[in-house]
Amino acid sequence: MAYRLRISSSGTAVSQAAMHFSLQILLLEGAPTSLVCPSEILKKPRLTPQVALVLFAQAALPIDPLQIELIRILGTGYVAASAGAERRELHKSVYRRLNMGVVTFATAALAAEVLHIDLLEITASIGMATLLGITIAVPAYYYAITSGHGLGLWSILKGAVRDMDMLGRVKNGKAVAYALLTPAFYGAGLACMLTPEESLTNVFLYARGEDCITLWRMFGASMLMLPTWTISLKEAADRMHLDKPPYITLNMGLVLTGLINVAILSPWWTEFSAGPIMPLMLGTWAAAAVVGAWGELTPTSADPITRP
Repeated sequence: MAYRLRISSSGTAVSQAAMHFSLQILLLEGAPTSLVCPSEILKKPRLTPQVALVLFAQAALPIDPLQIELIRILGTGYVAASAGAERRELHKSVYRRLNMGVVTFATAALAAEVLHIDLLEITASIGMATLLGITIAVPAYYYAITSGHGLGLWSILKGAVRDMDMLGRVKNGKAVAYALLTPAFYGAGLACMLTPEESLTNVFLYARGEDCITLWRMFGASMLMLPTWTISLKEAADRMHLDKPPYITLNMGLVLTGLINVAILSPWWTEFSAGPIMPLMLGTWAAAAVVGAWGELTPTSADPITRP
């Protein structure tokens, strides 16, 4: 696929945009598909992504393609971030949240890799660690220089508390929808990361093994990025700014993310494959697609609940 980067007149903006654009390509084209099967499943451990989908997925078929496509779609966050860098707007709250969301995702994914390092070849481990390290370092750097308080943990926590407080104060129906999606994504992502066996078997009855757990945790790491989208979209809905460039991009990403998950998960909603949480997961992704489409198609409709 050919990519073209629009050149800004400012050297600083060009360097920031180039960094975000590079990360965008890494996520869109470089989903971590280098996980290998345990030796008892596959004697020859070196897998290409295509072979992995056929062989490794025998243990985790619904999870492996789900993870790959989800990470590619989540790359839309970098489209918004690179555009903000070109406009020299990375100091705005929407871009600071995007940067922090990517740091959260990459940190969680790196933790999942470390926890299951025995499933990775050395070359795959080094490659994934390098990719994730860059994915942490670049957004963290731009967050630090644009936030006004660097990477101070206390200031970051205070900002998170302000965001949570803001979620409780809504002005219209769209804001309510985005506010409800935020804890749903947080809860699902944390469940995948912290209680992978329980959450996995409650979605896919037959999924077992450390390879499945690894992919499930990677999937959860990806989901932890989405609350930074929905918080910014909720804020924009309150201000009726959903027609602005970053929110158009994020709403489209929300639509695509929801649709791709529904399309991949739906075939496994059967009596012998789906666990008790499968309908809830499908409903959440369907809701994400609907809410994203609602915000995309009617960005400036008032739909007031309370008036300021």
